[in-house]
Amino acid sequence: MSLIANIDRILERNQQLKNDNQTLRDIALQAEDDRNQSVEVEVQRRLKSAAEELLSTKHERDDLRRDLEIAERNLLQRPDDHSKVEQLEPIVARQVDEIQRHEKEILDLKVRLGTKGLQLDKVKKEKDQLQSTLDNANNKFKATLDDAINNAQCAAAETEVSLSQAKSDLEKEKRKRVRLKDQVKEMNERIQELEVECEDLEARNGRVFWRR
Repeated sequence: MSLIANIDRILERNQQLKNDNQTLRDIALQAEDDRNQSVEVEVQRRLKSAAEELLSTKHERDDLRRDLEIAERNLLQRPDDHSKVEQLEPIVARQVDEIQRHEKEILDLKVRLGTKGLQLDKVKKEKDQLQSTLDNANNKFKATLDDAINNAQCAAAETEVSLSQAKSDLEKEKRKRVRLKDQVKEMNERIQELEVECEDLEARNGRVFWRR
């Protein structure tokens, strides 16, 4: 009974390890999907926003350049427009700086996206290492289980041999008891015969005594 209980516990432990293995796989896959989705959504949102701002800024820059060109042409014709040009120049400069800032933000987003990719690769590598560790644990457990089963089979074989020997000894003992019973029966029969002979002798002796 103890051997069967040990085997049951080993099988139960093996099933538990398989369940834990599957749970860890599901968690790793879910975490990977969540990271991919969150990173992808955030990057797409920022890229879209940056692209929209950049496009809007470029339109404003183009409009300002056209206004500046018109102002410069008008300046040649009307000296009074010189003040307007001076007002537009810092605005255009600010718009150019804004465009450069947005371009830098886009480059930064690309860099961060590359960093997220490296982090994702790291997570995948850690997951593969975890899977390898679990596989090694399962292999070691299977080897331990096989050894336990082999030992149990050897012990069962030894027990069977001992049981066979005990059965053989029991059969010998039974045959011995039968022989003893037969001997006792023969001795009882012999005693009865001797008692009969004694009674005959006593009867004969009695008759002889009375004759005397």
